[in-house]
Amino acid sequence: LPIIVDEVIEIRDDEIRDLVYYVVEKNLDPADAYLAVLSKRFKIPIITTDKDFERVKDEIKVIDP
Repeated sequence: LPIIVDEVIEIRDDEIRDLVYYVVEKNLDPADAYLAVLSKRFKIPIITTDKDFERVKDEIKVIDP
């Protein structure tokens, strides 16, 4: 089910630490780290075949279709 997002959702001050952690420690690219932070905030899973998200599956739900 495709989701169209026509605006940028800002990262809150308290989420910046998670974003930096995902980029530096989990080696996600910034766009993937942004999606991981939003997934965590909204408590929605990431449905992807991108194996990079395996690195954060202990913190967010990742579904491989």
